[in-house]
Amino acid sequence: MKSPKCFLYESPRTELDKQPLLIKLLASENEYEGGLFQVIPAQPFRNLVEWENDMTQADYLILPVNYVVALQDINYLEGFFRTAKDNNLKVLITNHGDYTEPIEVKNGVILKTSAYKDELQKNEIIIPAFVEDVGLQYTCTPRLKKSEVPTIGFSGMVQLPTILAECKYQLRLIRQRFLIHTRRTSPASYQGLYYRRIAIAKIKHSKLCKAFFYIRSSFGRNLKTIQGSPHELRQEFIDSIVNADLALVVRGDGNFSLRFFEVLSLGRIPLFIDTDSPLPLENKIDYDSFMLRVDHTEIHRLPEIVHEWWQNISPEEYIAMQKRARKAFEDHLKPEVFYKNLFSKLATEK
Repeated sequence: MKSPKCFLYESPRTELDKQPLLIKLLASENEYEGGLFQVIPAQPFRNLVEWENDMTQADYLILPVNYVVALQDINYLEGFFRTAKDNNLKVLITNHGDYTEPIEVKNGVILKTSAYKDELQKNEIIIPAFVEDVGLQYTCTPRLKKSEVPTIGFSGMVQLPTILAECKYQLRLIRQRFLIHTRRTSPASYQGLYYRRIAIAKIKHSKLCKAFFYIRSSFGRNLKTIQGSPHELRQEFIDSIVNADLALVVRGDGNFSLRFFEVLSLGRIPLFIDTDSPLPLENKIDYDSFMLRVDHTEIHRLPEIVHEWWQNISPEEYIAMQKRARKAFEDHLKPEVFYKNLFSKLATEK
């Protein structure tokens, strides 16, 4: 496999701890990198790029921090682009996280998790979130279609931990509604909590589907915010996916979801609330062949849409969808597979 020749630009002095997980993996000598529920093996990433000590021999100049971090130091960012131009190098920029604004860069590629379809630039590449292969850790056995009424699973934050936090959220919601009313943004830009609460309420109060929920009041993917035993909370999260007929997937603060890729890893069908959400490799992966997509404008009809889908899908097709979900993860979206294919492609696009 060919590897692109890369030079890592100098890091901002005060932001060494903000290095994206991808950059850590590409340069790591450790066995694993990552955080809570994102422990990723480093070995498959070690030869994906060819590191150059001489910048003039490289093809790409890599920004060593997330773009949103570099934005905090305009002089640093301008220096990065000036260096790339002076040395006739393409740039490779990553932004793992919630930042959705278009990153307008002409000569290079931008890897990002979060964006809106109607704002996506030609050289912005939507990447899958870094998730563990939980399908290997737990089970990929397909679930059978048995019940007349489908069960929808979810485990995550729906409530906020304090009254003050709820008040702040409601104030942000008022501001967001004003921006939408004045057409400065679209309803798709509501935070995930907004759509999450609507979906949860609709499902809980409907006779057309059953709720299998673990409702939280804290963010469960960070040791600083998680409340309870990480092992027990992780097990409940997995149970809410594998022991349900559909797994509810709603965006977070950014317009993407780690949960989406974990559901696929477990070979289950996402009930995907689409908020103008670009997905990785949409030109190659037929996502609608293994998920139930519901546009955010139709969320108030969520139980009816699920009920109609459930009545029309055969037991055989239901199993086939689950198998396609797992295969899409294995063949395209598993982190080491996705980046192997990506960097191989970049090496041929000199």
